[in-house]
Amino acid sequence: MIRHVFWAIGGAASFWFPIILVFAVERSNTNVLIANFVALVGFSLCWALRRWVSPQGRESIWILIGLYFLGPILLSIATTFANGGFAQIHGWTDVRWLFLACVFPPYQFLLAATSGLWPSLLIVTLFLVCTTAIERK
Repeated sequence: MIRHVFWAIGGAASFWFPIILVFAVERSNTNVLIANFVALVGFSLCWALRRWVSPQGRESIWILIGLYFLGPILLSIATTFANGGFAQIHGWTDVRWLFLACVFPPYQFLLAATSGLWPSLLIVTLFLVCTTAIERK
């Protein structure tokens, strides 16, 4: 079970941390094309590592779970650098919406759409859903 949690956290980190770095460096002038690109590159590196370490494993579903469960929090960290995210939380109602986004994936797409990151999230999601289906066979 610990291995699955490791892949969930590692998958989420590989996708969202490059985005956090782009938002931290560029602040309010963030180029979403660069942010989407680095997210896909970070995920690709994680996927290559996953295929090298566990070639026959069924880790895609765990990476997808980590991507969506930790995504709203990590995306909020990224957009805080551009005066969004945690800078816009003003009470417990906003915190509840953030935690709801962690457990209800369609809210993740809403958050990603507002920051322009929906293309990379959609590509990675479709890829992981397809590979999960293949791994189950």
